[in-house]
Amino acid sequence: MIKQWLALILVFGVVLPACKQVASPGTGQNFFALQGENGFVGRVDGTDAFVSILIGDSIAVAYVCNGNAEISEWFKGSVVDPAAVTLNNSEGAQIVGQLQNGIFRGQVTMRDGRSFSFEAEPGVAESAGIYRVMGTDAATDSVDAGWVRISETEERGALRVGSSFRTATALPQSNATVGGRSYPVFRFQIRRLLPPGIAPFVPIPYPNLPPPADTTKSGG
Repeated sequence: MIKQWLALILVFGVVLPACKQVASPGTGQNFFALQGENGFVGRVDGTDAFVSILIGDSIAVAYVCNGNAEISEWFKGSVVDPAAVTLNNSEGAQIVGQLQNGIFRGQVTMRDGRSFSFEAEPGVAESAGIYRVMGTDAATDSVDAGWVRISETEERGALRVGSSFRTATALPQSNATVGGRSYPVFRFQIRRLLPPGIAPFVPIPYPNLPPPADTTKSGG
């Protein structure tokens, strides 16, 4: 199993460094314990968009999506303080958030300049978090699909093929089919690199296993 994890790390190159054991302001508890495996998930005010943020000690990823081309933004960037992040993307969008009493609150500015506030709480649902089509074939075919899932029945997904955006189908259990071709879907999560009880404890956010089998339908 460890070899499989390391192989994913080498292949996809999107691993986030381990989350430091940092006490977050106002929480009185370890940041990783607060964030959990699935990061933070929530809603963007004034829109139908969902947001998910997963934070390491020096890198964070986030996705904001309302299910169509209007809002579909990926973010990745450096983190100095896990309780306060500012992430940008190449399209000029930005997301800024601060941890306040266990909730991430902030602003997301879209590529068209519109700005909205959001709140994201630790993703407690088993399937909560960020999902994305990844792999060599997807990159070659310019296929990019992502989903934000809040609960087993609440998700948003968007699909891009080249410059064309559309609403994605419901989150698949393993592979997404686009234009008759199949592409693997991976979930960003934080897991122990080694089993419990074996030092060192190293929580690493990485694209790991396929989505859980309880994925049924979109909603919310």
